[in-house]
Amino acid sequence: MTRLSEEEIQNLKHQIYQLRYDDPWISNKRVAKLVNRPVTSVSNYAHKAEEEGVITPSKPRLKPSSEKRGALLLFEDKYRIFNECSDYPGLTYLSVYQGDWNVLALYDEPTDFREFPGYIRTVGEGLLGQIFTPIIKNTTWEKSFHSIDTLLKQRGTIERSCLDVTPQSPQWDEEDWILYHYFYEDLRKNFSNLRKRFPISWRKYLEWKKTLRDYCTILSCYYPRGYDIYSSITMCFQTHYEKYIVGLFSHLPTSTLFFKIGNYLLADVRYPKDPAKEFRMFKIMSYLKEQGIISDYHDGHGIFYCPIDYIDR
Repeated sequence: MTRLSEEEIQNLKHQIYQLRYDDPWISNKRVAKLVNRPVTSVSNYAHKAEEEGVITPSKPRLKPSSEKRGALLLFEDKYRIFNECSDYPGLTYLSVYQGDWNVLALYDEPTDFREFPGYIRTVGEGLLGQIFTPIIKNTTWEKSFHSIDTLLKQRGTIERSCLDVTPQSPQWDEEDWILYHYFYEDLRKNFSNLRKRFPISWRKYLEWKKTLRDYCTILSCYYPRGYDIYSSITMCFQTHYEKYIVGLFSHLPTSTLFFKIGNYLLADVRYPKDPAKEFRMFKIMSYLKEQGIISDYHDGHGIFYCPIDYIDR
C-alpha cells in the first residue's frame, strides 16, 4: 500500500467528512470506492480523524418548537446566575460568556429575567431557530480567505434572504423517541446494540432514518487540526442577507454552527490561535458592518458552558 503524503491524508479526511455530511450512514467501503482508496486506508484515517476531533460524529438535533425561546443577557454576576438559576423552572439551557452578553439562556416557559438578581439588560431575545452547520468547502485558511474576499467583491449581486425558522413538532411514537435519544451523540452507533434492550424492528429503524431530516438537522462538523486546537467566538448580529452570510462562512475551513434568536443570527466560529488570522476574521466582520450587510453586532466568548450543539435539550 502506497504511503500517503500529509496533503493526501488531509484531503482524504476532508473527503470522508464531505461524504458523511451528505449521508451520515455511508459505509467506509462505499467511501473507499467513491474516493478510489483502499478500504483499510479509509477506515484507518476515518478512525484517526474521529479520535483527533477532525471529524465529529453526526448528531441529530431537533428543529425548534414554537415554545422554545432564547435570550442573550447581561448580569452583574454571571456566575451567581449560573449557580443559582440553572434549575429555574422552564430554563432548558444556561451558559456563561465573556463579552457583550454574559449569559445565554434558553427556555420554554414564560420567564421574566428582570426579576433575576443583578439584571442589567437584554441584548437579544426571541424564538429559537434551528441549529445547523453548512458543509465545509476549503481545508486551508489561505484558500478560505481568498474565496471570501472574492465573494465580498460581488456586493452588487447579493439578494435579501431569510433562513427558514418554521417550528416543527415531530409526531413520533415511543420507539421514535427511543431511537432519537440513542443516536443523539452519534448516528453511526450500532443499531444492533439498541435492539438488545428494546425490540425495535429494522423496518421501524429504516423508516425513522428516512424521515429524520423532516424533524431534525444533522450536525456533521470538520476541524482540520482538531476541535480543541482552535479558539472560539460566538458572533451575533442582524442582517437582511442571512443565506449570504451562511454561504460566506461556509468557506472557512472550520465548521460554523448557526442558530437564530429572534431577529438575531448567531454564528459560533472556531479560528486559529494566530493573531494574523484572527485579525483577518474581524476585518471581514468590520467590512460587513461598513457595507451595511450586518448591523447591531455583538460577540462573546463561551467560558463556562455546555456546547452550543446541545441547545435542543
